[in-house]
Parts: sequence; C-alpha cells; structure tokens
Amino acid sequence: MHENGDGDAGIEADYGIAETGSLVFIPARDRARASWLDLEVLDVGLPEEGIVRDLESLFALLRSDMPSAVAIVTGPSRTADIEQTLVVGVHGPREVRVRLRSTS
Repeated sequence: MHENGDGDAGIEADYGIAETGSLVFIPARDRARASWLDLEVLDVGLPEEGIVRDLESLFALLRSDMPSAVAIVTGPSRTADIEQTLVVGVHGPREVRVRLRSTS
C-alpha cells in the first residue's frame, strides 16, 4: 500500500471485470484480506492487462491456480435501513477511484 495525496491508502487490484465494472482483489502475504474495505476512499491502480471480459473469464483464468479467497468490489458500499434511507460507505469505502495503468 502507499499514501496518495488525499491521505488514504492506495492499492493495486489484481483484475478488473469489464462487464460489471468490478475490481478483483486476491489476498496475499503482504496484503490483508480487508485492506480494501477499511478506507474512506479506495484509490486503486489497475493494469490494462488485468481487465477480463466477465466473471466467467476471471474464473477460467484463475482455475489452474485458484486462490483461497477472492474479493470482488463493485463500487462504494450501499445499504438502506427499514425506512429505505440510503447510506453510502457503511460497510466499506464511500468512494472508489480507479487509475488504469498502461504497461506499454
């Protein structure tokens, strides 16, 4: 993780799913499973070559070396109470920013 100009930690996504606009995080020794949840602003770098068409393409890619956990994040968390009052960011980031990185 690194600090960005807003003071929130930025991390790299392992993959992006084009069909849903989702980010995919695979936990590793140097990245805790919840590192992308405990932030006000989730600032994510995503390499162009990490973008797959859909969920089926992601799992086809991971099939040969399936990790023990995969987190798929699609935008800020949202919830509504019994009165249907929408609240953003209760169970995760209030805002998600993605920086697409070209490797060429």
